[in-house]
Amino acid sequence: MASVTFKKIVQDLSSKDSVKNLIQDFKKLSAELKTKAHTLDINLHDSKAVHQAKAKYREIINTLNNSQAKIDTEVNKALDLIRTSATEVEKNILTYKKAALAQKEKLEKMIKTGRSNKSSRAKSSASNTMRAKKATSTKKAKARTSTKKSARPRLDT
Repeated sequence: MASVTFKKIVQDLSSKDSVKNLIQDFKKLSAELKTKAHTLDINLHDSKAVHQAKAKYREIINTLNNSQAKIDTEVNKALDLIRTSATEVEKNILTYKKAALAQKEKLEKMIKTGRSNKSSRAKSSASNTMRAKKATSTKKAKARTSTKKSARPRLDT
């Protein structure tokens, strides 16, 4: 329904002479602009400034391509260094891991042998403590007797 009324409005406007004149003026201006743009394109292509700008543009593109190639080679070198150092690090980690595992096994063996020897050590240490107690008691007894003798005055002299 709205499209029918829109079409009717367009037909009414296009039938008026002033609108027809306006449309013809737009068409003339459009044609003139196209011809002017074409002549400007021709003038721009022939201009020395345009040629110089194009040459400068080509120079810049070449330097950018050369720079990009240099950057690519540097990046590839850096990646190679990183890869080689990564493999070296992995090798070192593996050797350290092997050494750590060997040391762990060694410690576990020492702990296991320490536990089995601990029970025999406990028995021997108990007898050692008894011996130590006896030794200290005899030392104390000797010390007592020596102090008693020195405390008495001598009658010989």
